Amino acid sequence: MDFKNSVIAFALTSESNLSFDIGNIQMIPFSTDASPVLNCTNDSETLTGLTSDVYRRWKGQDGGFVRTGWGNNPSVTHPAELHFPSEGGIGATYKNDGYGENGGLILNIKADEKQRDISRYIETGTLSFNIKVARFGSHSGEMSVHMGSGSSEESHSATYLIKGLAEGEEKTVHIPLKSFFMTESGAIDITSIQTINRPVMIQQP
Repeated sequence: MDFKNSVIAFALTSESNLSFDIGNIQMIPFSTDASPVLNCTNDSETLTGLTSDVYRRWKGQDGGFVRTGWGNNPSVTHPAELHFPSEGGIGATYKNDGYGENGGLILNIKADEKQRDISRYIETGTLSFNIKVARFGSHSGEMSVHMGSGSSEESHSATYLIKGLAEGEEKTVHIPLKSFFMTESGAIDITSIQTINRPVMIQQP
């Protein structure tokens, strides 16, 4: 595209009622180094339903278990191992209770699937799940939760700490999605919420 004869420096439109404030509009060389950056193209799958199942494991009519959800590719980090309770769901067991030995559970998209764009959920949505810790070992009664995005395994959201967990007690947790992706300036990390590939990363802090 040839910008030599541009007469409109900036235009922003909306197809619905909208109220916003905007300021400090600039053109910045090498803006891919800035944050957050809104990509011009996005080939992620946009989530649009009232709810979106990340992971479900439930007993079907034939008595066998069915596993569904777009985060239906679980893995663990050292030194944990996966197990699948008879009542459904998914579990992780730590092989070592020593300090700092805090392996965890990760729910991934499958390798041949598109990353997910959760933009439509970010304003008022939550990440919700049930959790029960059978044994904490030498760790405290807390669990840390992240969401992962992008191609780097090291790229993940801010940490949300689940506090007040008691051994053997099942608890329903609702985490505002904004809490994962809000920057210090109060802005949302747009790039990250459009490239989610590890919707749940949970471990002991």
